[in-house]
Amino acid sequence: GVLQPDGLARAYGGQVIVMDVYSLQALVGRKGWLDRIDVVVQEGSDVGSVMAQIAARVEGRATVRTSAARDNWVESALLAVRVVVSALMVIAILVASLVSYSALSLFVDRRVPEIALLRAAGLESRRVRRFLYLDAALLALVGAALGTLAGHLLSGGFLTALSWISGLLQGVEIHTLDLRISTLITALFVGGVVSFTGVLVPARRAAKLSPLEVLSASVDEESEPTGYGFDVLLGVALVTAAIVASMPNAPPMARVAAILVLGLGGLSVLARFGLQWVLRQAGRLLDRLYPGVGRLAGASFVARPAQTTVAVVCVAGVVAGITISLSLAQSAARTLDA
Repeated sequence: GVLQPDGLARAYGGQVIVMDVYSLQALVGRKGWLDRIDVVVQEGSDVGSVMAQIAARVEGRATVRTSAARDNWVESALLAVRVVVSALMVIAILVASLVSYSALSLFVDRRVPEIALLRAAGLESRRVRRFLYLDAALLALVGAALGTLAGHLLSGGFLTALSWISGLLQGVEIHTLDLRISTLITALFVGGVVSFTGVLVPARRAAKLSPLEVLSASVDEESEPTGYGFDVLLGVALVTAAIVASMPNAPPMARVAAILVLGLGGLSVLARFGLQWVLRQAGRLLDRLYPGVGRLAGASFVARPAQTTVAVVCVAGVVAGITISLSLAQSAARTLDA
């Protein structure tokens, strides 16, 4: 039936029809889906009483709530999206920092003789550190610029997917891609944190080396720092994460973050102390399968335990991020299907 252009129907110029909901679903190709039915209460009626009566009639098949509740649902959904994106960003920063440390550590080690010559010529340790910090700042600036450009170009594809989901759930499509100044500032900040996290320890280590020992080749190039400070920091992080993960009343995302820290920290400990034994045993086994070659497998990893640890944790962090993303996406899909 067609409503007369009076009252509520007047707002639509009379172009409002009344149809059986199942026929409507068949007409628009959405069988089995019932998004919502908007109810306008007659003026002077008690909204609470009407809601109670409708809820009693549709119990077990639908829910009754005000439009404000739907707005709250949208806000909760957007908050969940922000939390997920933030968690993935933290994982990305962690992995990128570890990769940056591995790359810049190798870069600084290769320049140790050059740094020793500069030290011998009178360049102070603090200026050596500033020199390396400047290199890291340039890398951060270039990396942040390229990353921001690539992210902006790739955002178009993600915007299409997000718009489809938003249109499916709430009938609202997203068309405008918003790039704010705060996003650019965040990109520069993250680029700086990643670069300086990677260069901080190698720069301090290179500035402390004696020029005479370096130039006389008395320093073993394969030696690595004991990393006592890192061990203490890792221990504190693991204990804190274990406490948070064991708290039943902790926020869900905090527990997820704690479990992630426990996993990556445990892998770090395993890679640093247990991986050498595993590699030695594997070398003996491979030596029987490939005589003269198999025993060499993993030798470079054993010689560089710290960088091997970084590599293992980087791979684990990337895999963890992918696993989290797929698990959340599949969980959301199953929930919508249900």
